[in-house]
Amino acid sequence: MANTLNLGNSKWATKNGSLLGYNSENDNFKPLPFTVTRASASSRINKLGLIENVTNNIATIDYQGNVNGALLTQPQSTNLITYPVSFGNSYWTKSGATIEADASTAGAEVIVNGDFATDTDWVKGSSWTIGGGLATSNGTSSYLEQSSVLVVGKTYEITFDLSNYVSGTLWLHSTKYESSSQYTSNGTYTLQIIPKLTGFYFYSTSFNGSIDNVSVKEVQGFTSPSADYTTSAYKLVESSANEQHRLDRSGLTVSSGADVTCSIFAKKGERNWIILYEAESGKGYYFDLVNGVKGTHFIAAPESYSIEAVGSYWKISITSAVPSTSARFIVYNAKQDGEISYQGDGTSGVYIYGSQLEQLSYPTSLIYNGVEGSTVTRVADQVSQTGLSGIINSVEGVLYSEIAALDNGTSTRSLTLSDGTLNNRLTIRFPGADNVIGWLIVTGGVVQNSLNTTTTNILLQNKVALKWKLNDVALWINGVEVTSDITINVPSTNILNSLRFDDGSGGSDFYGKTSDLKIYNAILTDSELQTLTTI
Repeated sequence: MANTLNLGNSKWATKNGSLLGYNSENDNFKPLPFTVTRASASSRINKLGLIENVTNNIATIDYQGNVNGALLTQPQSTNLITYPVSFGNSYWTKSGATIEADASTAGAEVIVNGDFATDTDWVKGSSWTIGGGLATSNGTSSYLEQSSVLVVGKTYEITFDLSNYVSGTLWLHSTKYESSSQYTSNGTYTLQIIPKLTGFYFYSTSFNGSIDNVSVKEVQGFTSPSADYTTSAYKLVESSANEQHRLDRSGLTVSSGADVTCSIFAKKGERNWIILYEAESGKGYYFDLVNGVKGTHFIAAPESYSIEAVGSYWKISITSAVPSTSARFIVYNAKQDGEISYQGDGTSGVYIYGSQLEQLSYPTSLIYNGVEGSTVTRVADQVSQTGLSGIINSVEGVLYSEIAALDNGTSTRSLTLSDGTLNNRLTIRFPGADNVIGWLIVTGGVVQNSLNTTTTNILLQNKVALKWKLNDVALWINGVEVTSDITINVPSTNILNSLRFDDGSGGSDFYGKTSDLKIYNAILTDSELQTLTTI
């Protein structure tokens, strides 16, 4: 199944103002760039699970929940919180809680040239022999463990010397962390780890040699989920009183009756639960920061919510309609699901980063440029490509996309092949109803047909293919033909020359995630379409 143009499918090439498509026929990028415009910075989740700034007019390739990446296109939005990261600022009211900033401790060495022979923090396995500060293993299931140095939620750099290595294999393992590193030759090694629980240890069943000069250095505060501002995360610490423990910002101006979405990145500390609450509507949910789920209790149910993993953090959000022209953003520590007020211990808390309140019915990526004290606006993304008459066969073909909408909103969002106008176009679209995907064909200014179908969830990636030929049009979604028309006209020869993330002339912009997009210059068989769209 050869195709003439492919965008994405793990192959991304971006620069200022352009995004290259890929040609599967010659295994190379095509010299026909998509035009990308956005007169402001944006942000994305990169391959490491970190929030990363994207500068003006650079396509936003986002890896949230997708190892191959997806083109993220978003509407204009403003973060109404003017200090979205600096929770210690007086802008935020702290009640029954304080903000602990950890950036000052970054760089502290908690073990310097660890001496295994004398340091009582180290637990030695029976097969380790100790001498002169060196540890040698030549037995079975040997280990050398340090269980008290590491703290939940911090990143550490471990350096050690294996210059006296003789043979065998040595492993370094972070306690309760689902990975370990193997070392099989001499040299000096450095490794960064982010422990989920305390401790790490060396172990081996065959190692013969010695380890020396082990240094453990804290390298990054509270492990902020940001690649650009690495020590910006804070800890929301409860008081020692029996009360609510919260962080509060009131007086955020919005339109009366508007939907607003509150979002924040959070990670468990000594407390596993957090509450996100919009106080003017009186709505909020409890969130479990261990399992990444909403609790069963709520203050009053918001219109919608989300919780998604971002690296070692969770991005949580709630959406609610405010009754007036003011919104209020509150985050609470919670002892457990349903317990908003409790006896604190003065030290426990959760880690937080990147607060946002926007006048939208769904959350968008973090709007933050590193400068605080005023609101920041991200301009809408626009993506299009013209000059495709030699690639698009107007009279027949297939437009394929693997797409997810950002919301189940009331506005239409379109992905269109056209002549640059509304008069001749083939469109895959979300028509503005819950979990509905449809298609539209217009020739010579006349609507030929417009059919919709309900699918399971348009917020998840759906594989959608629109096949067109005279009297042979069909829409396939996730391996199934869902609508068709065998008495329909299609555009005439060489009339389609544009692919746009809108309705063909700049309206009904597509806001969502596109992980793969293909154009075929001939129709495919039902068997081929089933294979192409099956998840």
